[in-house]
Amino acid sequence: MGGLGKMLKTSNGRVVSCACLRISQRLLGLALALLCLLLTPSYSHAADRTWNGGTSTAWALAANWTGGLPGAADRAIIPTGLARYPIVSASTTIDRLQVNGTGTVTINTGITLTVDGGAGSPVLDGTGTVISNGTGLLSVNVAASRTLVRTNLTVGNLTINSGAANNLVIANGTTFNVTGNLTITSGDLEIGSGGGAATLDVNGNLTITDELNAAGTNAVIRVGGNWTQPGIFAAGTNSTVIFDGAAAQVVNITQGTAGNEDFEFVQVTNPAGVTVTNGGNGDWNIADNLTVDGGLLILNDTTDVAVDVFVLNGGTITANQDFDVQDDLSITGGTVTLNDVSTVNDDLMVDNGTLTVSATGTLTSVDNLTLTTGGQAVFNGNS
Repeated sequence: MGGLGKMLKTSNGRVVSCACLRISQRLLGLALALLCLLLTPSYSHAADRTWNGGTSTAWALAANWTGGLPGAADRAIIPTGLARYPIVSASTTIDRLQVNGTGTVTINTGITLTVDGGAGSPVLDGTGTVISNGTGLLSVNVAASRTLVRTNLTVGNLTINSGAANNLVIANGTTFNVTGNLTITSGDLEIGSGGGAATLDVNGNLTITDELNAAGTNAVIRVGGNWTQPGIFAAGTNSTVIFDGAAAQVVNITQGTAGNEDFEFVQVTNPAGVTVTNGGNGDWNIADNLTVDGGLLILNDTTDVAVDVFVLNGGTITANQDFDVQDDLSITGGTVTLNDVSTVNDDLMVDNGTLTVSATGTLTSVDNLTLTTGGQAVFNGNS
């Protein structure tokens, strides 16, 4: 036993060497350390993976990335000024996405690029472009409140699915361009914050299933497609909604209470027509001015404008339901046709335009009616 060094007798009478005891203690320490590691909650440590496009346009090819293929815990960075840019041809998940300058990411039809934003803000960054081919989709699935975007990024089809309790913010001073459809499935998408202003520009359809919040003062929302609202639109302070499509648009508000159909400023510039309906629910309330500038507005919903209405440059309003203007109605080179009960509570001015009250319509409570050169008013109803 001399080779084992100093010996110790244990409480049960066994004899062990000190060397064996030290080895056992070390093994026990390693085992405890491993156990602690296994029991400690895992946290994502996001890494930056930068596209180089050295081999091809395939997103899923690791050789096209510096640092390796981005995974669910990583930020994918797309630089500006490259010859080849990534095409996503299989659905995948990353943590954050930054597309710089002339950089692009193309999502093929039927494919979803999911960004989960677990590592922090902003979830989307850069001034580049995310292109959606067909039904290709960028899906933001963030289980926390985050800054969604802080730069003038352009994306294609976009879905927000962040959970009802979470807010995603378009940072003040940002114009966020959505060239496809925007669907807010879950969560609160906020345009600006506090006293700041931001712009959301949607070329396609806007569907609000949860909430769109014009949280920043003077927020601007431009919509080129249909506005479908089974959820909530919070108009905030001095926000402006502009319907500027080239094809016919429909505004369909089915949320169910008039209080969630309030808008602030509204502008219509679409000559192909914007038709407003609400599926039989409450009125469409405009808390400030309604301006129809060269566009066509068809009101199939009872509409209450709290301040002024301006119809300009060949613009047209056709009111097929009650139309109530709390202050002035000014028609300058435009046309207004009233087919139901209508009220103008202050001045009515027609300058080189036409006001028509049809046989089914009425117009009451006008303080002053002013017709200037080229202006005409035709009353076929009980006015």
